[in-house]
Amino acid sequence: MSYYLKAIIRYCYFAFYYNSLFAFTRRFFMRIDAECAEAIRRAERNVGDALGPEPTVLGGPFRGLRYPARASWGSAFLPKLLGTYERELHNAIERVARRSYSLVVNVGAAEGYYAVGLALRLSKSPPPVIAFEIDAEARAMLAQVIAHNGVQGRVAVAECCDGEQLLDLAQRGPGFLISDCEGCEFELFQPAQVRALAEWDLLIETHDSLRQNITRQLAARFRGTHRVTLIKPRQRTTADFPLRGPFSRFERLAAMDEGRHRAKWLFLESTSRSTSRPAAHTGVVHVDV
Repeated sequence: MSYYLKAIIRYCYFAFYYNSLFAFTRRFFMRIDAECAEAIRRAERNVGDALGPEPTVLGGPFRGLRYPARASWGSAFLPKLLGTYERELHNAIERVARRSYSLVVNVGAAEGYYAVGLALRLSKSPPPVIAFEIDAEARAMLAQVIAHNGVQGRVAVAECCDGEQLLDLAQRGPGFLISDCEGCEFELFQPAQVRALAEWDLLIETHDSLRQNITRQLAARFRGTHRVTLIKPRQRTTADFPLRGPFSRFERLAAMDEGRHRAKWLFLESTSRSTSRPAAHTGVVHVDV
């Protein structure tokens, strides 16, 4: 059945593809797409030029984080410099910054926005930071960002974090763990790891597009030991744009565009340590998932 269905679809595709009206429509949208892409690049150049020659994060919880070059790994660079990158997490990060931890772990560290940012932000009582990143090129960039910000003695780089390593690291808590491991979070945070992390706070990006209902399943695993907060993505507005100047609405929104599917996050706060914590920030709301 699938063979015949594919054959029909293939026939219809080529029939429409070479149809004169369809071809005209296709070329029209290709031209519009190219014009939009060029407009976005022009807007990004204008905003990037206004940020100056030294790539430094302008706002957000990691304000002052410096980059050795105008590049990030696997994510849009300008939103990071503007401080609007994953803005949904800012209130959660601010809550984390007010707490004391023995260890910080970043799974899926990329070039180090969170690993180095947290090392700088938690400098009053600095815990060691372990940054896990499986890609060799990303680890090279991570090492450069670490050195550029002078936190070589506090941020260690490792390649892969598996369940056994996580069990060992959990014993060094209480700690904070932030994870963006592209769909591997379900396998990493098994019930044994969840129990071991009972005194840890966690911020986990969930990828329901890669594994159906993973957000709901992980929330259920942690609900016995953690306060579960679902953080949903939201669209950026011109009010989020931190720079002053004659930038158009299009330029502001284009510069903040992260250029990807927006995932959800779970902010998981240990209930066993909750009595010594400050009151919840109104920007992060507990919801059931």
